[in-house]
Amino acid sequence: MITGYRIDPASIRRTEVVHRPSPHPEPPSARPPALRAGPGVRPVDIGLSDEARGVLGNLPVRAQDALQTPFTVTRTVERCDWYYQGDERHLEVFVCYLASRRTVTVATGSMHIPPGHTARSAHWTLTCHQASVIGVRGL
Repeated sequence: MITGYRIDPASIRRTEVVHRPSPHPEPPSARPPALRAGPGVRPVDIGLSDEARGVLGNLPVRAQDALQTPFTVTRTVERCDWYYQGDERHLEVFVCYLASRRTVTVATGSMHIPPGHTARSAHWTLTCHQASVIGVRGL
């Protein structure tokens, strides 16, 4: 649970991520160069555990970027946690947050793997939020 963070309401930014790939993704050579590194790979270590990187690696690249990019300058994720409800084919609820003394990012939404699809072509509907922190208790 994320508690103790006071955020600046005027700083809240929101990104909608609707990810609906075909069941047969295009080959890596056809993808733009920025995506060839694969999901979950960041050029800068922002302080995430292997387990956290694994969770984020399941998200669409656009959602990964929305969650992690604000931390690439400071490289200081101080808290990270996630919660999901459902099973491996359908997450009715998915929530993940990253937090530091300066920034909080949160992704909320759901995931569904339609018939004929795999986890790599899962359909995601996410809202990613970013906000500036103006005060922290307990860190």
